[in-house]
Order: sequence, then C-alpha cells, then structure tokens
Amino acid sequence: MKWAIIDVKKELLSLFQIAVLGLMIFAPLCGAQPYVGSDGRGYIHFWSWRPPVYPIFIWLFHGFGEYQFVVTMWVQSFLVFVALLYARFWLHTYLNLSQFVTFLILSFTIIVDFLSSHILQWMYAESIAFFLFIFTFLLFVDNLKTFNSKKLIFMVIAGNLLILTRGQFICFYLLFLLIPILQFWNKKPKKQAIFTFLTIMISIVFFMLVDKSYHYFLHGQFRGISYVGRDLIVQPLYLADSTSARYFTDPDEKSTFIKLINKLEKRHLTRNTAPSPVMAKYSRISYDYFTNNYNLIDELFSQDIYPPEIADSDYQSDDLMFNIAKTLILNEPKANLTLYVWKITSYFATPWIFFAFLITLIAIVFRVLIDRDWQPSMKQLFIIASFLFILVNAIIVAIFQTYSPRYFYYTYFLFFCLSGLLANEFLQYRSAIKLEAMPESVKS
Repeated sequence: MKWAIIDVKKELLSLFQIAVLGLMIFAPLCGAQPYVGSDGRGYIHFWSWRPPVYPIFIWLFHGFGEYQFVVTMWVQSFLVFVALLYARFWLHTYLNLSQFVTFLILSFTIIVDFLSSHILQWMYAESIAFFLFIFTFLLFVDNLKTFNSKKLIFMVIAGNLLILTRGQFICFYLLFLLIPILQFWNKKPKKQAIFTFLTIMISIVFFMLVDKSYHYFLHGQFRGISYVGRDLIVQPLYLADSTSARYFTDPDEKSTFIKLINKLEKRHLTRNTAPSPVMAKYSRISYDYFTNNYNLIDELFSQDIYPPEIADSDYQSDDLMFNIAKTLILNEPKANLTLYVWKITSYFATPWIFFAFLITLIAIVFRVLIDRDWQPSMKQLFIIASFLFILVNAIIVAIFQTYSPRYFYYTYFLFFCLSGLLANEFLQYRSAIKLEAMPESVKS
C-alpha cells in the first residue's frame, strides 16, 4: 500500500513537471505574433541559399492564408515540446537520471534556447532543427550501443533531414561513420559493419540528390545552397589588404576583390586598418575586433555581390566569392589558420576550457585504442557522443561563421545533460545513504 502511494505521488509529480514544461513552451505564444525577419523571408520565398526542409515546412500551412505563420509558430513549438518529452523519456530510461534532474535539464534548455531568444516565434529553422537534432543525436547514441536496423534507418533519415534544415549539421556525416568503424574495431560481425556503412552511404547519396533536385527544380541549378562562398569569404577578407590583389590571375576575381577590400579598408574593417593596427595583429585582439564587426563586414561586402554587373545569378556570385576566398586562404594560410583556431576555442569561452575539454577526448581515444574489447555503458557512450558533437560542431561552424547562439542551442542542451549526469551522481549517493539507514522491515 505504501509503495502504491509512492508510485502515485511519482506519477503526479511527473505530470506536474510535464505541465510546467508545456507552460514554459506555450504560454509565451499566447497573444504573440510570429516574427518573419530577414532570414524568415529567405525561407518563405524559397531563396536559393536556404536548404529545403524549413521552406517546405512553412509552405505546408499556406492553406491557412493570413494565419499561415501563426499556425507554423504553434506547430513548430509543439514539435519542440514533443522532442523535449522524448528526451525526458530517453534520459530517464537509458541514463537513469532522476525526474528532478531531467526536469532541471529541460527547464534550463527551454529558458536558454527558447525563452531568452523567442526563437519559437520566429520563422527561422532552429525550431525544426532542434526537433530533428534530439531524435538524431539520441538515435546516434542508441546505434553506438547496439545494432538495430530500424533505429539505424530512423537515424539516417532524421539526420539527413536535419542537414537539409541547417547545413552546419553536416558534421553528423562524420559522426555516423564512427558507428561502422567502431563495429569493426570492436570485432562485431562484419555483416553489421557492412550493412551500417552501406545504409549510411546510400542515405547520404539519396538525400544529396533530393537536395540538388530541389534546387534544380526551383533555381535551375543541380547544386546545393548558394551561400558557401559568401560565408567563407568574410574571414579571409578581414585578414587581407590591398596588396593581396597580386594573388589573383582571374580579372573578374581581381577587380571584385579590389572593390571589396577598398570598401572595407575605408571603414577600418580589416585587421591592418583597425584603430590599433599593431595591437590588432595579436591573435586575441584581432579575433575580438573581427567578431565585433563581423555583421558589418558581411553587410558591406554583400551589397556588392549580387548586382547584375558582377554576376547573373546567386550561384555565379557564390562561385565568385568562393574562388576569392580560396585564393586568399591558400596564400595566407598562417593568418587564416590562427584566426580559425581562435574561433574554435572561443566557442568554449576561453582556450583554457577548450584544453580542459580535450583531456576527456584524449582519454576517450586512448581507451578505445588500447582495448578493442571495451564495451562502454550507455552513459559513457552518451558522454563520448556529446563531446564529439560539441567539438565537431564548433569546427564546422568556425569555418563559416563567428560565434552566434543560434548555432549552439544544441550544444547547450548537451552541456546541460552532461551537468545533469554529474548532478545525478550526488543524488544517487544520497539515496543510497537513505536506503542503508532504513530498517530492514521497510526495505523489504
């Protein structure tokens, strides 16, 4: 009877926590209006530099007329709520986290990722990306632990849809390939490793064809998004100066570069024309100046990318920017690599936290290499997967962008989960002490 009462209390507490999480998600939407913004227009109008999933998602609700974006806002919020409930179930079931700890993890995730940014009200891809990320990542951990063909197929579908929502998640291709590598390394049946590898590769090829076909149908180019060059060029332009024009042999690339660099130098938006040119050459100060002025640099040069006199299409413009960026990077590798490393370490707040982070990664690699028979627990695999994703995501984002919270909502969730694992250890220890102190009659 006593245990039945305790179970009822646990169920009521669980329902209460779910209700609170639901209020945190949905209450701010009551009376709120969706926000479109500049990025939202790109999704709504199927612009060529936007991946296909979120534009199609918004289009699905076009039948609601003037309420299209309101419905979109509520549906994407509901999907986020579903993802959080699945994460709650998964963390409690597979990592044995207490209801209290999982509630704290999800509460802080909602506060930091959604309430502080109001991202659920925006016609931006982050909401759908977060929904897909939760399922992709947790299925990835599942597949690291045990071979399950259904979970493998669900993982590659969710993962590829995630990549076609936000390109930064191309890092999952690298992570997915770790599964057959570990299966082979841990002496699992070869059929498992071969099936896993082929499933991943076939899915990659299939969804790449879907992506390119989408852009061919809408934009006349059998390619991916037309935004790689524009993102890639910002850093090398900042590090360049007018003398860098000597690197170019193509007349169009050279004339475009001269026009862009002159415009940036007049506004003191390059490293060598910064207000304190000597100090700006030091890596940390140079990085800070670059970060503070990133958006301004992007806005100034992007005004000159798309006029008809430069190129006839978004793709031609992007190719032009990509070639300019490639030339500058190859001719100034040291400066670009130095700033790139600063960008990666800055995502961990300071380089010292980044180096502390590497201690765990080195230990993980060492353990895997020295013991092919090691069978890590689900908790260990979750920690490994979290650390790998946090690092690889930072490496990918740093190639194209400076720090922006939108690229790290997903890693915030993982950091909260890792902290929750640590917190749970203390709570389990306390529960064990209480159990030992109970009379034997109560224990039985």
